[in-house]
Amino acid sequence: MWKYGLISVLVCVTACQLGVRDDCDRVVGETASLYARVETGDSGRVEEWVQARGGEMRVRNGEVEVDVMVSVPRGSCKEAADELLGELANVGGGEVMAARLGTPGGPPGYDTPEQLQASFQELADDYPAIASLIDLTEAYGLPATVDGNHLYALKVSDNVAEDESDELNVLVVANHHARELVTPQIALDVASELTSRYGNSSVVRDVVNMYQVYVMYTMNPDGLNYVWSTDNMWRKNRRLVSSEGSAEVYGVDLNRNYEFGWNYTCAGSTRMGSQTYRGPYPFSEAETQVMKAFQTDRRFAKVLDLHSYAREVRRNYGSCAGLPVQIAGLFEAHSKAFATLIGYQSARSCCTGGDISYAYHNNGGLSTLVETATSFQPPADEMEAEVIRVRPGNLYYLSIPVPVTGVIRSSGAPVSATVRIVNLDWTNHEEWPNRADGRYHLWVPPGTWQVDVTPDDTNTYKSKTVTIEVSDPKETLVVDVDLNE
Repeated sequence: MWKYGLISVLVCVTACQLGVRDDCDRVVGETASLYARVETGDSGRVEEWVQARGGEMRVRNGEVEVDVMVSVPRGSCKEAADELLGELANVGGGEVMAARLGTPGGPPGYDTPEQLQASFQELADDYPAIASLIDLTEAYGLPATVDGNHLYALKVSDNVAEDESDELNVLVVANHHARELVTPQIALDVASELTSRYGNSSVVRDVVNMYQVYVMYTMNPDGLNYVWSTDNMWRKNRRLVSSEGSAEVYGVDLNRNYEFGWNYTCAGSTRMGSQTYRGPYPFSEAETQVMKAFQTDRRFAKVLDLHSYAREVRRNYGSCAGLPVQIAGLFEAHSKAFATLIGYQSARSCCTGGDISYAYHNNGGLSTLVETATSFQPPADEMEAEVIRVRPGNLYYLSIPVPVTGVIRSSGAPVSATVRIVNLDWTNHEEWPNRADGRYHLWVPPGTWQVDVTPDDTNTYKSKTVTIEVSDPKETLVVDVDLNE
């Protein structure tokens, strides 16, 4: 249980600035997410109060954030809200500073889900030589979400119709958490910059020519639709996870549903009603199943995962999983450079079981989570300013040279294999498969590294240890490995 002095407590659910009584006229249904800000000297009692109602508290930038679903009966919503907030203030021995109920829609000036999809399609139509919109759900033959939605990615590359074996893959993904509406806007900006500025920016042109970049504006289409139709502080997906008795519980936190660290101490919650409910098992959700297939296919060399809010650039891993000091130092250096460029703070990831921890542990990519903005849904003018603020950092990240790459082959043909950096203090058994075309990548700082290359078919090919000398962090070193030699 957290103990603080006089602190602010956030009981989460909507980012608007009006009073909770005003929201009663716009609430859909008889339950809603509640957001309140309470000045209190006893966060322990507030935590007990919230947990007794199936809610949750978390620490964010020295504040305690709480998510809770509340009853808002028709005809007496305002009276019920007054009673609830009065009780919350009394429990904490403080004052409710602000409160909101979850209501339909984002702030004016944001793109709806339909507008986002149309904008991504328009980029593909306007720049067909370098952009193509891919239906990932269909491409990998996987089920749609519970609401029948598919996941999409805009591919941007100089020869977009080809799968180029000499180019590494990069992913930018937004909106694992539905209410974080600023993040699809940033993803749209990334896609727009890479396409519209390809002809007049040498930096953009280099990125598009060197990489195959994939941009997803939402990882959570069902939740995003629900934010716009019903409750703008909804976080999880929309799968019904429990219907015992009269209470129905919806949603898995998609960014706690990945395999690596799914059951670690800093992973998601086992409680179904929790905002960080991790699901019954890793990749239990249609959305994360698509992402697993996508990452397994593409073996991304870089992953940029957009969230809100905190104005932090977060690096792997969460506090309950360790990395060798050399690798952790490299990730910290990139995190700090990114953060400094946009006036953010550099921080370690809070958790495991998420996208970036899986992306590094299973595929070896530089994987970074950016907590953008200072609220989930800042007013449109602030959102637009934040988009511009983080733009140089996004481009910097896309431009970072991958330290080592090459192709594992035998007699000119690609060989499926895993690579592992030896003589480092690995505690989570990190080793990384190469792509189907034989290409691999490594993130290491300057120095001399011994790398084990182990073919999948050890009856046909022999394992090999290669020595790699990395001297210039501003250049990509190409080291091909021939298992016949």
